Amino acid sequence: MGTSTLLVEIVIIGFQTLVWILLLLFTVLGYDWINLAMLKDWSASIVVGLVAVSYTFGIVFDSVAASLFAPWSSRAIRHLPSFIIGRATDLGPSRYDSPALMRSHIRIANPVTNEHLEKMYNEIRLLRSTSINILLISITSIAFIATRVGITWLKASFILLVLLSLSGLSIWTWFRRLRSYYYELKTAYELLQTPRSLPRKKSKE
Repeated sequence: MGTSTLLVEIVIIGFQTLVWILLLLFTVLGYDWINLAMLKDWSASIVVGLVAVSYTFGIVFDSVAASLFAPWSSRAIRHLPSFIIGRATDLGPSRYDSPALMRSHIRIANPVTNEHLEKMYNEIRLLRSTSINILLISITSIAFIATRVGITWLKASFILLVLLSLSGLSIWTWFRRLRSYYYELKTAYELLQTPRSLPRKKSKE
């Protein structure tokens, strides 16, 4: 289940990336050279090809987004105001236990908890990439509409405002999910590290 969920989310990230790449391509080259009749005849093959290309783009862009967001991750864990998160507590990992070590321990000790945490982390990576992709889609879509379709500045500003708001909402949600993820990761790790006391056997009199 975790692998299939990751596959779907990587394809979604890649499809978002493909949208702004195509918008940029159509802005520069136009779209009159596209043969719609031929595309209709090869629709099934094109869909398969788009999924494959989206998956590849998704892997690449996910790595790029992870690098861009890396400096923000520690700040998201330690420096966000408590009224945004709803919790005022230190959610960072302990001094000697890295998140990778905690994930590995949970993966071996409790697969059910690991599946829940993997689902949360996949949502985080999707939100992380979506926030950047929406920003790039907003820029390329405005450029495409302005150069190839024609639009008033008022309408262009409205479209840009809506898309930037969606990008900001994705970043805000990413912050919240990242804090929740590390909180649950650390809590699960500490609970699994705590030795459980065995019930004492009653002595026979």
